[in-house]
Amino acid sequence: MVSPPRRWRPAWIWMAAVLLAGSAFAADDAIPLAPGTSVEGRLAAGEVEVYEASVAGDRRLVVAVEQRGIDVVVEARPSAGETLAADAPLYRQGPELLLLPPGAGSWRIALRSASPAVGPGAYRLTLDELSDADPARLAASSAMSAGGRHAHRGGAEALRLAAARYGEAVARWRQLGDRRLAGQALLAVAVLNRRLNEPRQALEGYREALELLRAAGDEAGEAVALNDLGFVHWQLGEHGRARSLLERAIERQRARGDRYGEAVARGNLCLVAHSEGRLRQAADCYRRALELVAGAGELEFEAAVHGSLGTAYLNLGESELARDSYLRALDLRRAAGDRGGEARALNNLAVLYRSLGEVQQAVLYYGQALEAFEEQGDLRWQARTLNNLGYAYYSLGELERARALLRQALPLRRRVVDRRGEAATSRNLGLVESGLGHHEVAAAHLRRALELSRARGDRRGTAAALIALGRERRRLGATVAAIDDFVQALIAAEESGDRGQRAEALHQIGDARLELGEASAAVLSLRAALEERRRIRDPAGQAETLTALAAAEERLGRPADALARIEEALEVIESLRAGIADPHLRATFSGVRRRAYELHLALLMKRHAAEPRGGFDRAALESSERARARTLLELLEEAGAGLRRGASPELAERRRRLLERLGLKAQRQLELLSAGASPDEARIAELELFAVLAELERVEAEIRRLNPSYAALTRPPPIAVAEIQQLLDGDDLLLEYALGEEKSFLWAVGRDSLQSFELPGRAAIEAAARRVYGQLST
Repeated sequence: MVSPPRRWRPAWIWMAAVLLAGSAFAADDAIPLAPGTSVEGRLAAGEVEVYEASVAGDRRLVVAVEQRGIDVVVEARPSAGETLAADAPLYRQGPELLLLPPGAGSWRIALRSASPAVGPGAYRLTLDELSDADPARLAASSAMSAGGRHAHRGGAEALRLAAARYGEAVARWRQLGDRRLAGQALLAVAVLNRRLNEPRQALEGYREALELLRAAGDEAGEAVALNDLGFVHWQLGEHGRARSLLERAIERQRARGDRYGEAVARGNLCLVAHSEGRLRQAADCYRRALELVAGAGELEFEAAVHGSLGTAYLNLGESELARDSYLRALDLRRAAGDRGGEARALNNLAVLYRSLGEVQQAVLYYGQALEAFEEQGDLRWQARTLNNLGYAYYSLGELERARALLRQALPLRRRVVDRRGEAATSRNLGLVESGLGHHEVAAAHLRRALELSRARGDRRGTAAALIALGRERRRLGATVAAIDDFVQALIAAEESGDRGQRAEALHQIGDARLELGEASAAVLSLRAALEERRRIRDPAGQAETLTALAAAEERLGRPADALARIEEALEVIESLRAGIADPHLRATFSGVRRRAYELHLALLMKRHAAEPRGGFDRAALESSERARARTLLELLEEAGAGLRRGASPELAERRRRLLERLGLKAQRQLELLSAGASPDEARIAELELFAVLAELERVEAEIRRLNPSYAALTRPPPIAVAEIQQLLDGDDLLLEYALGEEKSFLWAVGRDSLQSFELPGRAAIEAAARRVYGQLST
């Protein structure tokens, strides 16, 4: 399940405020601070600075903290009463304001980092006194303080309240002519709107904040506004605008000497390249962002970037580099004590192993991720992980277990209003129920997936649901209705530009028409599907369509054309070097291969019946031997036979990793071409694939040199009937069976003779064999 790049956000967004323990205020070394004075200091993750102040009469204290490279949580506790806390959504720059209630008394004020996994920074703390004699400034400070307190609480409702109070502060600071504080308050409103998934409103706020901060000469605030503007444009898919803004943000941060700020802006610029499919540039960009903060203790940021870098490597088909990056991200999350981030890193590792076909390892990581998400109470990620885990068990053929997990995921998807996720889980449930033979239930789930995808305008999801629903209708005997589903899927695929789905829809239309006896119409659709599958370099799909075309040509009374098609299908099957990682897809391809060989035998034996002296019965027996050899070869390959003698373990491991890379590179090429990649992108993908193939050939040549028997096991020469006959003595008779769905065949091979017989299909022969076995065993 190779997905699009996971959306990475600046590390700022993930910083969670940590409430101070009571003991922090009880420190004996609290620093006295008089109203009207300021103090500067430095703060590192895990450190707390405590100050003590007193206020007389009805005047009120305003605690103002200017953040300089670190996100500060401000807390204040009176000598008697509740603790107040504020944490503005301004990350590592800008003001934190906390307005204390009126009344004489003493206060202890504590400052600490909002995250335990960031580098050190500086701050400037100022205590100001306000009174009712300055109502405008008091009202502005009160609104700003309330916004920070609501933001500190977290949760959607609190964030909305925070946005409203910051909006009030914007108006009041403007009335006072303070463009900087108005700009910072507006920046907070924009950040909150983005966190509330209202990007268009966020854009308006960022643009206006940018103008105010620029006019006020606030270079740090201007750089943050440029970065956030670029990030939101990226979220909206407006990559050109995003790139321009992020490049300006990088320039501003570099000019200020803010390496962390530059790294964050660069990390977001990397996302633009990643989303555009410029994966090599994205990977280089992520590495540069990491260099900027190397050794600075920025564990959260490094973990986030390593996660994105791992995804870029996975998209490039570089499994080892992806694994290294994901493991590094996991280590950093654990070092930071970030349980939620740890869960996401575990999920990424599961996706990697799932892509490599190591489903048992993927299940292990999914299980660990799910446990962590449950601890965090993160329902959205719980639903996503349950869905992924369910699909993994589906791939392993454990359908009951898969269904149980998907049934847990579905109500969670609905609870968090994840319509896209609900559609995916409904579609997966349809596949599982179909595998269990519950076709009506499967169709109901698939109809729901279709409804959700259409409501979202998701053309790819719509096409996927329609194709799955059409297959289910065919199983229920409604082939005419199924064709309508496939035609609608074809339209959706053409609208989305997904050529892989277009090829699949065309194939299904042709196969369904063949089932209805409309062979001429079937040939037209299947030829179009074959052309598309050749264009997108889909060998497994080509073999499937060529087999269906051969059946259609045979129905039309064109045996020579049918035989040519099926032999082309077998050539594709035999030449397939990149393994199919997904166990379910691998099983599906095994079915395609079996049907191709069965049809080849049937066509050859039909030609033999028409031309008994044409040697077609011999060719059929040799084809049967090829099919058996191919099956045995795959079993030996899975067991690692042929590599245990002669070749070093290092060479065998190198070959295994190259096969992993080859599979991922082939999948990447298929995805690129399906999405309509440019000629340059297609050429680069093909060159990368050929480079891995060339390296694999060199490794296998060395293995063959060290272990001559390896060649005989992995590339056995086809055996001829004459060679079989030479192995027999004069009175020996070899009986070889080939069972097929509709017809089976038997060859009786003697040293100087060959006879062939047509038998009933597999089901009839297996039933007869069971009867005989039962009689013999009683």
